[in-house]
Amino acid sequence: MPYKCFFSYARDNADEYLETFFNDLREEIHQYTSLPPPEILFRDTRLETGDNWDERLKAGLATSDALICLVSPTYVGREFCGKEFQIFTERVEAAKVRHARFADPPPSVILPILWIPVKSDMPQSLDRLQHYNDDYPSEYKTEGLRYLLRLGKQEEYRDFLHRFVERVQQVTPPTAAALPPLDFVREFADVTSAFHVRHTPSTAPTTEQDIGGPNSVKFVFVAAKSQEIQPVKQQVQCYDSDGGWFWRPFDPPEQLTVGRVAQQVASDENLRYNEIPLDSDIVTQLQLADERKEIIVIVVDVWSIRLQTYQEVMRHYDAAGYVNCAVLIIWNEQDDETQQNLQALKDLVMITFKFRASLRHSVYFKGLIRSFEELRREIRNIVTEMKLSIITLGQAQKRIAGQSVSTPVLSVPTRNSQ
Repeated sequence: MPYKCFFSYARDNADEYLETFFNDLREEIHQYTSLPPPEILFRDTRLETGDNWDERLKAGLATSDALICLVSPTYVGREFCGKEFQIFTERVEAAKVRHARFADPPPSVILPILWIPVKSDMPQSLDRLQHYNDDYPSEYKTEGLRYLLRLGKQEEYRDFLHRFVERVQQVTPPTAAALPPLDFVREFADVTSAFHVRHTPSTAPTTEQDIGGPNSVKFVFVAAKSQEIQPVKQQVQCYDSDGGWFWRPFDPPEQLTVGRVAQQVASDENLRYNEIPLDSDIVTQLQLADERKEIIVIVVDVWSIRLQTYQEVMRHYDAAGYVNCAVLIIWNEQDDETQQNLQALKDLVMITFKFRASLRHSVYFKGLIRSFEELRREIRNIVTEMKLSIITLGQAQKRIAGQSVSTPVLSVPTRNSQ
């Protein structure tokens, strides 16, 4: 069954705000068309038990008239989202070659929506698209659509919704000018994500606006992949094959991912969210963030640092002693294995974070986080304390730079003066 639009998003962004927008968007489009609501938006959560998941997704990408993508830090980081984007892009390119009416392309049928701002490292394939129209609300352009929903800015939200649906109608006419279907769709395993093409990013800011500052918070998730953690832990249901962002530290009983919680806190505090990958270049990335006066929160799974690779990376970080970084270590005390190995795990933390762990009652190190509620609270405390510290330090540097400080000269008696 063909659809009006393919709704592409990171499923970890799914919350009450996304559900509200999805339903509102479908209803608004319905008002302009004769299509029944089920045929308006393709969304992967609509797949039913027994469906061939890959085949249904490929069919949706091959026949939908347009691609709507909810851009967020999570979205651009997900390989599968990049594969959906790539398949639809290939469909557009095929239409340009095979159909004369697409030689001079019509208005873009790939429609990005800024859901949560992406401060840096926007994939080139997305960056070249038009994210804003002049008639969109100004707060949408700076803070994203989720922000308008979360703060109950109904007038601005409805204004955006109306204008966006007008755009959908412009690019999906019920005529022969619509995007032709794709005859053949490659297997997802054979598709390279459009968001993960290898490139060498520039680390030097080019404009004043590129500089991070204390209104930006970056997270590092030190959590092993499910296949990596098995040699040191028997119960691995809380880990994911993609590791990091997808780790569910309190599963059971809670199945929330740590990345989603961190992202929500950053959004609630009106901070730019980003993520630093955990690799051998982590110390360099942290040094750059320190120079840019960005706040860094490192969230650590205590079991993962039993693996030598993860422990060595954290030891290198601890030795560097960056003052813009804080470490939060999560423990699930309802996990039997954790209780049985409690002292050994505590000793491991002390050995791995020798410098940070010595900073008693410090914002820079919290060695025992027992719940998501505590995690949210500590992230907020870190943001508040570090933002104040960064601003205070900057003011002191400006005062010193504005003063002419003379170097005192010590007068030493000579032999003749005695």
